[in-house]
Amino acid sequence: MTRPYFLLSVALVGLLWLIYKSWKKNRRLSNIPVVGGSGFMLSYMDAFRFFTHGEEMIQEGYTKYYPNVFRVPTWREWRIIVTSDLHIEEMKRAPEDHLSFTVAISELTAAPYTLGKTILTNPYHHAFIHTQLTHSESFNRIIPDIYDEIITAFLEKLPPAKNWKSYKIHDLAWEVVVRVSNRVFVGLPICRDPEYIKVVTNFTMATGLSARIIELFPDPLKGMVSAILVNLSGSTKLAAKHIRPIVEMRRRQTARFGRNSPANSKDMLSFLMDKAPPDEQTIEDYARRILSVNFGSAHGIAMLLIHALLELASHPEYIEPIRQECEEAINTYGWSKRALNHASKLDSFLSETLRFGGVGTGAVSMFRTSVQDYMFSDGTKIPKGTSISVAQRARHLDGKIYPNAKEFQGFRLSNSAEDKKRCLSIPTTSTDFLAFGHGKHACLGRFFAAVVVNAIMIHVLFNYDLKAGRPPKHWWFEQFLFTDEHVELQFKGRQNKSVSVSQSLI
Repeated sequence: MTRPYFLLSVALVGLLWLIYKSWKKNRRLSNIPVVGGSGFMLSYMDAFRFFTHGEEMIQEGYTKYYPNVFRVPTWREWRIIVTSDLHIEEMKRAPEDHLSFTVAISELTAAPYTLGKTILTNPYHHAFIHTQLTHSESFNRIIPDIYDEIITAFLEKLPPAKNWKSYKIHDLAWEVVVRVSNRVFVGLPICRDPEYIKVVTNFTMATGLSARIIELFPDPLKGMVSAILVNLSGSTKLAAKHIRPIVEMRRRQTARFGRNSPANSKDMLSFLMDKAPPDEQTIEDYARRILSVNFGSAHGIAMLLIHALLELASHPEYIEPIRQECEEAINTYGWSKRALNHASKLDSFLSETLRFGGVGTGAVSMFRTSVQDYMFSDGTKIPKGTSISVAQRARHLDGKIYPNAKEFQGFRLSNSAEDKKRCLSIPTTSTDFLAFGHGKHACLGRFFAAVVVNAIMIHVLFNYDLKAGRPPKHWWFEQFLFTDEHVELQFKGRQNKSVSVSQSLI
């Protein structure tokens, strides 16, 4: 059999296998209402519609079936969408051996093919996030480094000018976020290396879309497809080339001076070198782990930053009130977590961006996969192997939850009683605010994301004026929001700044 006919046969067998699995699953989900048709042909027609109208279909199901669960058809499977507080709380409390977050994320990201087999089965790097990127004391140690990198990156990429100049906000945000994040992950000088930044950025940007494509193929074909789309091995080798000199130098210094070596750093790379299990101690292992962490953090941070700057330029009435409050906070507390906690207007603006814009996962969040048959308290039965998520965007735009929900109100939170608490609210999750998920599996990096985006936004407000160009043309693929990569904003340097970029970083 010639190669083309062999590949065609494999594809045909895979298609028949998907059709059989879908038919079998459909029989077991017949008690759950569906958006579109549930028959064989109609469901596949709606599955194709889901590619480009997934967000609309989920909103349709939420409007029609709330507070009950419903299902939407995709090319590979039926997906269960949860709508109400009751179901969300039960999902949050469900044990991992009933509704699995790990299995769901592995499927969502095609992790064995895009990130490596051990990133989810042995997430030992989570300890670094818990200890270094969550608590205020830890943040106060790294905020000077974060802000130093912000200053340097903006001076290089967006030097203050007297006249308006247009910049592609997508490219600018990615450059700054990758540099700032990797100042904490791998330190200087690697975080400023243009080749390293390119490797990390290309890998992070390609992995999300590649996972969506890999998901469409049967399991036996995923490895072949991923090798073409992602090339994890090639990206790992390139990243390893850049971190190798630092790892070898730190190993030599540790051998000479012990754990108190002056070469030891507080960055993630040193943590990996110290805590990696015996079977993950090669430089390639460290590089693969760092690439995976970048995928999990840099993408979400960059998307929030892009959307926040776009909203700020589109609603200039918020600029001066936020700027004045931030100047007061920095002048009083210096560059510290405490100062960020007193920038409640900026925090409210970023929270509203997350609520309004569908940043991050897009139309849904709180991904789970049932690893055994599961039943909600209202009697809804979920068969083993079913994907479940929450209608995040529909809840965020629900007028019963948020008054005038479809109107962007930047100070929605700071005008409420929550303002008196004076703390970063972006990382706070609830059944009504699901941008980072909810419960024990809420995004671990959300505290780091909040600090980084707050610091970048403050720097922009202190040093630049900005204004919008043409409206962005974001687009949806299934339930995921993809950002317009070509939209531009205009910037010019501010005159008579009351807070200097050299402000004390205490």
